[in-house]
Amino acid sequence: MADEMAIRRRALGLGAAALAVTAGARPGRAQSWPSRPLRWIVPFPPGGASDLIARLVAGDLTARLGQPITVENRSGATTIVGAQVLLQSPPDGYTMMTATIATLVFNAGVFTRLPYDPLNDFRHAAGLGVLPHVVAVHAGLPVQTLAELVALARARPGTLNFASPGIASPAHFAIERFQRVTGTRVIHVPYRGGSQLTTDLVSGTADATITDLASLAGQIAAGQIRALAATQTTRIEGHERIPTAADAGFPDLQIYSWQGVIMPAAVPDAVVERFTGEVAAALRTEGIRRRLRELGVEP
Repeated sequence: MADEMAIRRRALGLGAAALAVTAGARPGRAQSWPSRPLRWIVPFPPGGASDLIARLVAGDLTARLGQPITVENRSGATTIVGAQVLLQSPPDGYTMMTATIATLVFNAGVFTRLPYDPLNDFRHAAGLGVLPHVVAVHAGLPVQTLAELVALARARPGTLNFASPGIASPAHFAIERFQRVTGTRVIHVPYRGGSQLTTDLVSGTADATITDLASLAGQIAAGQIRALAATQTTRIEGHERIPTAADAGFPDLQIYSWQGVIMPAAVPDAVVERFTGEVAAALRTEGIRRRLRELGVEP
């Protein structure tokens, strides 16, 4: 228990520090920025929630900044591959990356040798949104509620396949939390991103998952996947028909993740401030807010 509490304290400290990593003056001028196309790295394969969010916001920013933004998928190693690409780019504000809770918090607690320092190598350039998670199952699995899924998992320990987008991903930690809270034992099956996970959950190759609603919203709406519960205290705006885990008798099953945008640490203040302001303006537009909420993302 002492070790667990130490890990939690470290994770909370890393998260707070990562979001405050803009400290320190880095003067610079933004009047001429951007004067050429920009690159937005998404550390996941195409088609997943992170990819959809980045492309949605980048499309709006292209008009605001007057330069095209190319979204480049560089997946692998729980966002580490993308983070290394970002570190190798010039600190001029022309390359940014989607960062997740795994990038800035989980990886530091999981990997003994991380090729970047989440506190000192990056600047937090913008927030994108909070991603509520849901417990979801293949439509053919004979359960209709979270309580029924728990009962099935208890009756068949070590047989149900729970998929995640990868080792040390928020979904992986969610599956571990699920087992602890419910007293069950399931098989964790890590994938290389959310799109293949979704495909296998639709086909029934995977039985269940606990991941962000944004990755599954379309298939849930089509009836190909069944959402059993939202892992938060209140129902998700725009998806109120999905009960909460607390409604099903599991109030301790509270799980979510978040995403933002990071740049190399030496990018000038003025450039980061311009980018931050333009992203904030984009997220205030009704069209983007509506689309994000349709995906299950709170801007």
